Amino acid sequence: MIDKEKIQKTSSTILDLNDHADVKYSEEIINALKNRIGEMWPKIWSKMSSDNFSAFPVARFHTNQSILNFMAKEFGERLQIVELGAGFTPHFLNLDCRIGKYIEVEFKENSDLKRDIISETKGEIDNLKFISGDLAEEETWKRIEGELNLDNPVLIFSEGVVSQYFDDDLKSKISNFIKPLMSANGSIFMLDDTLRNHPEFQDNEIIKEGMNKISGVSGSSVYKNDLRNFELENLFWKKLLNMDIVNVDYMLSKPEMDFVLENFKLTINLKDEDSSITRGLKELSLQNKNIRVWK
Repeated sequence: MIDKEKIQKTSSTILDLNDHADVKYSEEIINALKNRIGEMWPKIWSKMSSDNFSAFPVARFHTNQSILNFMAKEFGERLQIVELGAGFTPHFLNLDCRIGKYIEVEFKENSDLKRDIISETKGEIDNLKFISGDLAEEETWKRIEGELNLDNPVLIFSEGVVSQYFDDDLKSKISNFIKPLMSANGSIFMLDDTLRNHPEFQDNEIIKEGMNKISGVSGSSVYKNDLRNFELENLFWKKLLNMDIVNVDYMLSKPEMDFVLENFKLTINLKDEDSSITRGLKELSLQNKNIRVWK
């Protein structure tokens, strides 16, 4: 049974990637979804974002992917990645090298659908796992922990979900689940930036239009109304997790949105005993400033 609402809330990024970026497997995933959805396709496949707002998921995906590939090269098969709210984005399929385990956490309907699509595209993959559940529920995190070897580094990241839609109470709650998983050196909890963290852009008409559309389709008032400050948000997570923080600049995408993206940074909470990861991330940040990903 296709759940239109859940697919719509998690599908916008893969559409933007296919339209405006050279991301492997985005077209294959979209075509597979079309084949399954059939006549429902035109109704389901209305984008959440405005045309200008496509710049954000494109830049976000590529910036996050650069971190995933950096860490995969650094730790190889010792690395374990957990993607919260994975949707239909092909991060795992775009890793440059093999890692120990990749876990996608998502609505059950979407997880089942994506598992089938990846199986058809790539065959069975032994280091890719799917967990369905509510990120606010302890049981979901127990299942995640059961898949991990906590002697090896764990990279947990959320693309859009936590930063855009979680309030402080929910962030505090999931931090209690995340902290025990960050015991090994090299472990990371990574958060994308969001317009919630940049109230200085709220009066811009392009920003108003895009935020109103996303809030309307997502059904979340948090994204538009619970505004933050980037520096204070970093301090908030540092207090919750008691980890060092490194900020990594976003890559650029649509030129018309440079005025915002030049200010966007990932927030990376990490355990880095010899500072080698920190140095590598800072180098990556400098590189990202000179990279544009848009078509």
